[in-house]
Amino acid sequence: MAMSTDVESVAASRPWILGPDPRRGLPGPPMYGLRPADAPILDLVFLGRVSDEDLQDPTLSLPRQVASCQAVLPPGGRIVAFYWDIESGRLDPDRRGNRKIHEKFSVPIPRDGGIKDLLVAASKPDRVFDGVICEAVDRVARRTYYGVKIEHDLEKMGIQLLAADEGISNLRKRATAILTRRVKQATAEWYVLETLEKAWDGFCEHATQGWNIGVPPYGYLADSVPHPVPAKRADGLKKTRLQIDPVRAHVIETMFLWRTSERLSVQRISNRLDEDHDLYPPPVAVGGRRSRGSWSHRTVADILENPKYTGYMVWNRRARASANGKRNPPELWVWSPKPTHVPIISLETYRAASEIAKVRKGSRSGPRVNRHPAAVNEYLMRSYIRCAICQRRMEPDIRKGQYIYFRCRIRGRESDELRTRWPQHPANIYVPQQPIIEAVLDFFADRVFGRDRYHLLSAAVRESEDLERSNWKAKITNLEESLEDLDRRRARLIRTLETVDDLDEDLIKDVNRRSVEISRDRKQKKEDLARLRGTSPMSTGRDAALLDQLGTIGRRELARAPDPLLRALFDVCQLEITYDVSAHLFTCAVQLDEGNMQAIGGVSDAMGITKNPAGGLPAGLGMLDVRSEGLEPPTS
Repeated sequence: MAMSTDVESVAASRPWILGPDPRRGLPGPPMYGLRPADAPILDLVFLGRVSDEDLQDPTLSLPRQVASCQAVLPPGGRIVAFYWDIESGRLDPDRRGNRKIHEKFSVPIPRDGGIKDLLVAASKPDRVFDGVICEAVDRVARRTYYGVKIEHDLEKMGIQLLAADEGISNLRKRATAILTRRVKQATAEWYVLETLEKAWDGFCEHATQGWNIGVPPYGYLADSVPHPVPAKRADGLKKTRLQIDPVRAHVIETMFLWRTSERLSVQRISNRLDEDHDLYPPPVAVGGRRSRGSWSHRTVADILENPKYTGYMVWNRRARASANGKRNPPELWVWSPKPTHVPIISLETYRAASEIAKVRKGSRSGPRVNRHPAAVNEYLMRSYIRCAICQRRMEPDIRKGQYIYFRCRIRGRESDELRTRWPQHPANIYVPQQPIIEAVLDFFADRVFGRDRYHLLSAAVRESEDLERSNWKAKITNLEESLEDLDRRRARLIRTLETVDDLDEDLIKDVNRRSVEISRDRKQKKEDLARLRGTSPMSTGRDAALLDQLGTIGRRELARAPDPLLRALFDVCQLEITYDVSAHLFTCAVQLDEGNMQAIGGVSDAMGITKNPAGGLPAGLGMLDVRSEGLEPPTS
């Protein structure tokens, strides 16, 4: 039977579909969703998509898709609007079309919008189309869920989704066609996932072999070699490794030294670098157009966060394809198993700088007075005190208009989560600042600059080493006892089998499974025991000679020092204070090493500290951790 192409006769045959149509002037109430399966579809809109603007040519692909759709139109059918995107089909439809990539191309077909605009137009009662046609169903979406949802939403509005490669049929029976479409949608999603997984594995291997992706970080140069693939080599493509930049590598070392020894903020580091551009040349952007000619705190932060300076090649630090460059958590980074290029800093230095970034988060740069117009009060001990329960930094507060306290509170939208994580944490923890100041000044006067510091440190070291050695022995004893218990369990399991006359299949499976579990646990504990026996508690007393580099100063002189000078001292000594509310005790700790001794000396000179007639710094010294456990602040 021939299909009618007369618009009025079609309107008469399907008034429940057309509804009021301003373009045609046809009557009839809009009753969408009542279309019979064999009703002809004449007015359609084109839905197209190109997934990548770099690797594909939208000016060729989209016209080709339109031509494929026009070739299968029924007699009298026509395309009345064009909706297309240049975007990945794996995106949520709500996120598609937000970018203006299509404006960069002169595509020789009109554009009435993207997928979101199509769904809006389909929901209007006065729409001028009856169906949507695409070249293939994977042009709608590359994820089965999104494709089926779009199709379902259109069907609820009485609009059928057609695909040119499936043909246009007016038969009522569509079960086989739907099955074919779902298989194609699932295949399209599988193909994309498999491609992404293979690409991921390729990038991981690329990083493992030490090849760099992108511009070499500041401090390195690109060591380019011809691409190993002949076709890419013929196009002039290359692969690059990293080699030391002899002019700028020392800047990286200096930045990490300032960060780890003096605990400088990124802003103060950038300010220091800007003081001498000849010694610390600022980075130059690719092409030079965006170069600012100076250092910025963002550039310094990026350098301090870049693990490539350790000699390891690291990839996937940013989600450049899926989240617009959002930083991935470190557990998702891909590291080469061993160093692949010459390091500028050690891995330990990088980790120390990363820890300082966590501690300094939210803290102002340096000990200077806060010049913010909204700032009212100054707090000597801000940023140094942490709660022993949650390890969060305690915040200063003014109570009764004059008393300075530090507090740690659980409140806000995350309160339920925080209470679950730390159930023993009180809702509010308050501690006055003055007792903290008194305790810290006593700590510095006695253990850092006092005449009896050697005796106090030696006693603390002996106590710490005894405790560490005791814990080490206890762990070894616990593992040995666990191995003996597993051996007894295995023996009991064997004796049980010997006493059972009728062994059924289920019992044998259970015994075998339990035997495998015992063997696995035993192997793991033997490895842990061997590893623990191969280590021994470290002795920290060897670094006590670092105290020779410090002068002596009394408690009274420290108390008379101005607050900015005291904060400078606390900063260079890397002061850390932990408050245990249950015992009402503080733990004060500072770190003295070869890197910060010069800075401590500068602050000491400003305070007028008397120098000890000590010799030069002993060779091979590491870090000295001067710590006071359980320091109870005075109450008056």
